[in-house]
Amino acid sequence: MIDVGLIGLGPEWESRFRPALLNLRRRMRVRVVQSAVGSLAEQTAAEWSCDVAGGLAAVFDRSDVKAVLILDTAWYGSVPVEFACRRGKPAFLAGRLSDWVARAAKHPSLAADTETPLMPDFSHRYTPATSRLKELLATRLGRPDIVGVHIHSDRAKPPHADNGQSPDVPHDELLAAIDWVCHLVGTAPAEVRGGTTSDGARETAIAFRRSAAGGAPASAKIVMHHAPSPVAKWTAEVRCRRAIARLTGDSQIEWDDATDRQSESLTGERADVDVMLDHFSRRAVGGLIPVGTLGDLCRAARLARAADESCRSGLAVAIEPVC
Repeated sequence: MIDVGLIGLGPEWESRFRPALLNLRRRMRVRVVQSAVGSLAEQTAAEWSCDVAGGLAAVFDRSDVKAVLILDTAWYGSVPVEFACRRGKPAFLAGRLSDWVARAAKHPSLAADTETPLMPDFSHRYTPATSRLKELLATRLGRPDIVGVHIHSDRAKPPHADNGQSPDVPHDELLAAIDWVCHLVGTAPAEVRGGTTSDGARETAIAFRRSAAGGAPASAKIVMHHAPSPVAKWTAEVRCRRAIARLTGDSQIEWDDATDRQSESLTGERADVDVMLDHFSRRAVGGLIPVGTLGDLCRAARLARAADESCRSGLAVAIEPVC
C-alpha cells in the first residue's frame, strides 16, 4: 500500500483514473486531493475519505504522501514536477505527451536523469496486446527485427496550448508510437529518416544499434495517416527471429510461425491504465520494476524532430548516444 496525493482532476478523471484507482484500492490510498475547482475537490475528498489541500505545496509537504498523481496540468504547467523533484516524491504525469515535451524544453533539468521517478502517461506500453506481445517475444517469437506501425489520426497538427506550446511539438500519437517501438526493441536508436508517402502520410524510419546479443540491428517504420481508419487507430506488425506478430488496437493480437497460427482477443484483460498505475506504485515504493521516464519522452521528441529534419534535407540524421 502506498499513500498518494492527487493534483488536478482533469478530463480523464471520471473515465480513466477514478476507475483505475478503485481497482487498485488495495495498492494505492488517496490521502489528499487538490484541484482548481474547489467543489470538485470537496466532492472527491468526500468520496475517498481524504483531505482537501489548499495549494500545491500543501500536497507535497505532507509526510503521509509518498507519491503524487498529477492528473491535470492546465493551470500548473511544470510547477508540480519541480515540487516533486525538490521534495523527492515520485510523480505520475497524466495529460498530453506533447504538453510535457514543451514543459521539459523550458526546464532542461527536468529531462535529465533524476533519483525521483517521473513517469509520463505511457499507457501504450501497457495495453493488453502489448503485454501479451512481450510475453511471446520472451517465450516463442524471439527478439524483434523489423517493426512497422500505422497510426490513423484525424488531426493534422497538435493544437496550440495555453502554455505556449510550439507549433512544431510532435503529435501525441507519433510520440507514443516512437516510444513504443524504442521500448519494444530495447536498443538505442542510431539513425532516423523522415519522409512522406504518395498519399501524404508521414513516415518515420528508425535504425537501431546492434544488440549486445549480436545479430543484425533492428529497424522500425512508423506511418502516420491523417485520416481515420475503419479498423483501428493503430496497427503494428512485428517481424521477429522466429515468427511474425500483428497487433490491431489495444486488445487484438495474432502471430504465426512455421508450425502454428494463433489469434487472441484480450478484451477481458486488465486495462492499460490499471497496469500502468500498478507499475508506478511498485516503483514509487522502491521496487526495481522498470517504468518510462521523462527522459524517454524527450528521446521520442528528439527522434520526431530528427525525422522532420531528414524530411527537409532528404538525408538521414544520425542520433548520438545520450550519456
